[in-house]
Amino acid sequence: MSPVLFLIVHLLSRPAPTGHQGQLSAEFALQRRRIAAACAPKPSSLMTCPIELFTDHPVHLAAGSLAPQNGFAFGPAFVTHRVSDARDLSLNADAVRSPGGSWRAGVYFKAVLTPVAETVVVPIDPGAAEPPAGLAIHPYPIVDGYVQTTSLRTVFFYGLGPDTTKEDRAAFATHQTVAGARVTYPLFRGRVFKALKLAAMAEVNGRWVDVNDPDGSENVPTVSARHTELTAPGISSQPGFAQFGEGVRIRPALASDRLRFNYAFSLAQFVAVSDSQYSFHRWTANLDQEWSLYRTVLAAASRDTHGPDDCSATLGSSPCPQPSVSRNRYGSIGFQVYASAASAGSSGSVPFYFQQTLGGSDIDGNRRLSAYEDYRFTGPKLFLMRESLEHYIYGIVGLSLTAEQGTVAAPGAALKLTQLKHSTAAGISVRAGGLPVAYLTWATGPEGHRFIATVNASLLGGSSRPSLK
Repeated sequence: MSPVLFLIVHLLSRPAPTGHQGQLSAEFALQRRRIAAACAPKPSSLMTCPIELFTDHPVHLAAGSLAPQNGFAFGPAFVTHRVSDARDLSLNADAVRSPGGSWRAGVYFKAVLTPVAETVVVPIDPGAAEPPAGLAIHPYPIVDGYVQTTSLRTVFFYGLGPDTTKEDRAAFATHQTVAGARVTYPLFRGRVFKALKLAAMAEVNGRWVDVNDPDGSENVPTVSARHTELTAPGISSQPGFAQFGEGVRIRPALASDRLRFNYAFSLAQFVAVSDSQYSFHRWTANLDQEWSLYRTVLAAASRDTHGPDDCSATLGSSPCPQPSVSRNRYGSIGFQVYASAASAGSSGSVPFYFQQTLGGSDIDGNRRLSAYEDYRFTGPKLFLMRESLEHYIYGIVGLSLTAEQGTVAAPGAALKLTQLKHSTAAGISVRAGGLPVAYLTWATGPEGHRFIATVNASLLGGSSRPSLK
């Protein structure tokens, strides 16, 4: 039995707290009552019923954008918690499919191991109007386990390096399964570590990738017809990979929490199981800082303590925040620097499907150089800067301005930081309670203009899913 599986079995097999038995059936009973109330035949149900169906637990509808060119996906999601005085165990599961046939399905286990500052959870009562409120907690270690399969019918590839053209576009289909575990461990001993909010991170994953020709729905050449192993390493075969990662993260906050930093540095080793020429390693640095214009600070869209389908307000089975119109002002100025470099040594090659991209959004939904077409530039080395200004109206609808500059390097070449591509974008974002975050953006750059509509891939503001890169 693997260490991760042993930990999951051990945690789930420990005695449940008093009043926990029958929790799931009680949660279903509460959900049926909430749905009946929210969807009763009355005018307000036009608003309350969809919110209930898309945010409640244990079961709700999941919705969000898959990778670019693969559409908007819908499907069922399941969320449940098991809470005690020393841990919060949660299980998320979902399966979504787009009208074009792309899909994603996954199961995500999370254990938040924490000493409790103040217990406010009460046993679930089927006759109660609301579920428990959650836990007030100290800093916590977090263990994640997951199995996720993603099938994408169309992904674009323009070749490697910064000098490709739009006419070089080719298409491929990909199917990837990721199974593994991740640990985030806060290091809070000492005043300096506590101020920095320093955490160590480690992960181990198995990755199985298949690259095929698309079904022909896109009127573009296939990658296999346009490229060879020399110009698209990994196109001829895709071995399984064991991937190991380690890193550190700091999240200090100054000026009454209005100036916030999110700095992370990570290393990853991809070990090809059957063909060592595709083994490689990569380092990544992400330096993100944000200055809040007002004393009210917008809650983070992604939280380590919550699964990808969980929008509860606190730990445990608490309700999702409801959409509301507020006169509280939210506004922020942001600046990000992101850099990454992968190397396979003198005799190896980094598979093209694992190399990072700039342009539009990448395969994980990260927006980079929005004005360019999706996946426009691919390379083993990447550099990006982003400046942003965001201001919310009534706490729901936000207006944003973004400027981005970045580039990639071809294999064996250095990054040319004096020749950065650039993009400017203006848009609207909607963060309505526990509902998915939606974006409408108009972007412009040297290759033209684009209008982009997306819904956050972390469907309900939970933690991010395993990366496909």
